[in-house]
Amino acid sequence: MKRPDADMIRKVKKAMGIRKGVDDKRLREVLDMPYFYMSYKPMREFDFATPDDTPHDVVQEAGQGGLDYDGDWTLSDDQIAREFAPRAEFVYDEFVLSARNQIVLRQKGHIEQVPVNYWGYVGHRKEADSVFVVLEYPDTGEMFSWEGMILEKETIDAQGVKVSRLEPVMAPHYEAEMRHMLQKMDLPKGVTFDGFMSGLNQQALEYYLFICQLMDHLKYGDKHAVEVVPEKPKRVSPALSRDRPWIAATGPRVLLLDRMPATQSEGTGTHASPKPHRRRGHWKTLSHPRFRHHPKYGKKIYVKPSFVGPRQVSYEGNIYRLVEPLDDALA
Repeated sequence: MKRPDADMIRKVKKAMGIRKGVDDKRLREVLDMPYFYMSYKPMREFDFATPDDTPHDVVQEAGQGGLDYDGDWTLSDDQIAREFAPRAEFVYDEFVLSARNQIVLRQKGHIEQVPVNYWGYVGHRKEADSVFVVLEYPDTGEMFSWEGMILEKETIDAQGVKVSRLEPVMAPHYEAEMRHMLQKMDLPKGVTFDGFMSGLNQQALEYYLFICQLMDHLKYGDKHAVEVVPEKPKRVSPALSRDRPWIAATGPRVLLLDRMPATQSEGTGTHASPKPHRRRGHWKTLSHPRFRHHPKYGKKIYVKPSFVGPRQVSYEGNIYRLVEPLDDALA
């Protein structure tokens, strides 16, 4: 089963020869993590469910926000709302995710959408999440990378209300390396050095916010995460995998499915077994008399998604394994 992100891994490995980031050993460790391949369509086309079960876009439309060529980021209302939000609950502590996007560049009133590919990994920690992401601009072939933490900080908004804000903070040693590299480059006319670094931070945040929305979707939406691994992993020569490490990767691919593959014929009659599927999470009023002494009695509670059917099946040479749902989320 070929990894669909093999092309980006090849480019990341090549770029590592001139830019420090993850070394070769770390790259191999990363390739043994679960991975989400989300590059099959642009980020803006994903309709992710929120805690309110309201699909919404993850990237602003042209003219609603973007990067000015003087280096100043302008955020749309949607971006600001997403930036001022607590961290999501993740289904893994560490994983790889690839995605693609269209960022908006503005120069002297001219708006241009530029494609960008992302490939990176996330470490979910109690205090803060760590991120390493490589950004590729396919139109020019340029590649940049970002490494650091996404911190949750409290701030006061214009109305005097305390809110949580997610802030990307590049690792100090990595920022020093990036500054050294960028100082050798010829930046576009009018682009300031600090402005470029600010834009890089913003893109790391956009990548992370996309991941948070994916995690929320797995918690509240009609899809569930399913790991897929081959039943019989093929043997790979160490010499061959040295230059092509992705062929020896053991990390399971994670798919978003609304049901597990059916491996048995459907039953008939009143006692037919249901097809494997996910029972969607929903809000309900706790109104049954037996709950009359419950503190939530008469109020809305959230019933987490549940899965009906086997947690693991074999299908066409692969093993499909359900990633267990998260804990209850009560309002």
